[in-house]
Amino acid sequence: MADGEETVCHNDFSPLNVTFVDGLPAAAFDFDQAAPGPRVRDLAYAAWLWLLGADIAAPLTRQLALLRTFLDAYGLPHEHRHAFGARIASRVEAERAFHEAAGRVAPPGSWLDREIVWLREHAAAVDGELGAGG
Repeated sequence: MADGEETVCHNDFSPLNVTFVDGLPAAAFDFDQAAPGPRVRDLAYAAWLWLLGADIAAPLTRQLALLRTFLDAYGLPHEHRHAFGARIASRVEAERAFHEAAGRVAPPGSWLDREIVWLREHAAAVDGELGAGG
């Protein structure tokens, strides 16, 4: 346990914080936001940063298939996938609030706002793909 939480989360596990060797991830870095928390929260944010979004070139069906593979490979039990689509959107909203509290305010209609709208609109599709329900 980490300060009463399940684990220590990276809290910003994105492709920008990973070193790649021969096209494969080799090491993670930039742990300045690491803190105790639930792993499903960190997985939700990583899923968005790596796999999902309005600006991803892959069609939604491919994004959802990759999400399922990601969570299966991680070994996330199915009972922890309940409302995962809404969890992803909520985590991205929390990140926006974190930046706003630090004085980094994105204008209305920004890329991040559009991503949050997209995530909310597709939350049910995420849950349908994961078989987790809403």
